[in-house]
Amino acid sequence: MNWKSIAPLIVFMAGCQSSLTGNEGNLVFSYTADDQIGDFNKPIGIGAALDVRVATAGSRVPVTLTRVTSTNPDVLEVINTASGSFTLQGIGAGEALIEVEADGPDGTVTDSVNMLAAAPDVVKLYHTCEAATTRNAYYSAGAPVIVPFDLERSNGQAVIGYGLFPVEFAPAALATLDETSKDQANLHLTLGDAGELTISSALDAETLTLTLVDNASIDGASINPLEGDEVVVFEGDTRFVHVFPTVDGNRLCQSTATMTAVSATPDLCTASASTNLDETDLVNETLWLKVEAKAFGTCLIDVTFPEGADGAGATTQLELSVAKKP
Repeated sequence: MNWKSIAPLIVFMAGCQSSLTGNEGNLVFSYTADDQIGDFNKPIGIGAALDVRVATAGSRVPVTLTRVTSTNPDVLEVINTASGSFTLQGIGAGEALIEVEADGPDGTVTDSVNMLAAAPDVVKLYHTCEAATTRNAYYSAGAPVIVPFDLERSNGQAVIGYGLFPVEFAPAALATLDETSKDQANLHLTLGDAGELTISSALDAETLTLTLVDNASIDGASINPLEGDEVVVFEGDTRFVHVFPTVDGNRLCQSTATMTAVSATPDLCTASASTNLDETDLVNETLWLKVEAKAFGTCLIDVTFPEGADGAGATTQLELSVAKKP
C-alpha cells in the first residue's frame, strides 16, 4: 500500500524493509523501502543509488563483505562496499546479477541476487497534512519541510533509490532542495520568503503548490480533526492533543511557530504547549497541547501564537471535555 495515498491519515513510517534470500540460499539482501514493501526486485532509478544490507539467511546475522561485483556495470554499478552493506548506482535500463562473497559466523559464503534498473516515467507529489488529491496547502515561509513523493514506471511499478529528484521549482528562490538526503519518501526543502511555490515534475504533468506565508499572518488555531469530533480527557488523566495554526481558515502545515497555552478553567484542567514526539506522531507536526484533566466539565484552553496577528499575538479558545472514568 502506498502510505502517502491515505493522507491526511498519515503517520510516520520508518525502518520498513524489502528483503529477499539470495539465489544460493546463503544470504539475505535487504534495503529500506516505503513503497510496495513485499516486492524486492523493484528497479533502481537511473541516476539513483541504493544501500543494500547483507545478512545470513535464517538467523539474519550480519556478515563482513569481502567481494561485491556486478555482472553488468553498465546497468548497475557497485559504487561503495562497507562491512555489511554495499551501494548500487543505477546507470542504464536492464538487469544485473550482483555477486557477493562474505565472511559469516560459519566461515566464507557466496551468494547472488538479480536486480534491475530503469528510468522513472511518473512523479507523484503530496502534502503531508491534506488529502492526497489536494494540490495546494499553506506553509510557513523560511521553514524546513518535507514533501512526500513517489517515482514510478508508467505501469505503476515503484522506482526506488535515493538522490534522484526529477522535479523543478518555480520561483526557484522559494525552495532549496537537500540533494544529499537519502530519504526515498520525501523531498527535504528549506522554504524561501512568502509567495506561491510550484513544484513540477520533470517527467510528466504532476504539480503541487505550496502557499508560503509569514507567521505574522497566523490568525487562529484548531484541533486536528483526526482527534475526533469531541476531544475527551478522563479525570486524573493526561492527554496530548495535536493542534495547528490557521491563516484565513487554512491549516498551516508542519508549522513550528511558537505556541503558548493556558487553561481558562484551571479548576477543571491545566494545559501547556508541548513538542510531544513518538513513533505515532503525524509527519513533521510538532505542535501539541499537554492537557491534564482534574474535574468533570468543559475544559477551555487559550492557545496563542505570539507571532500571529502581525505580532500582536493570535489567541483562540479551544474546548475539550473532561469526562468521568467509566
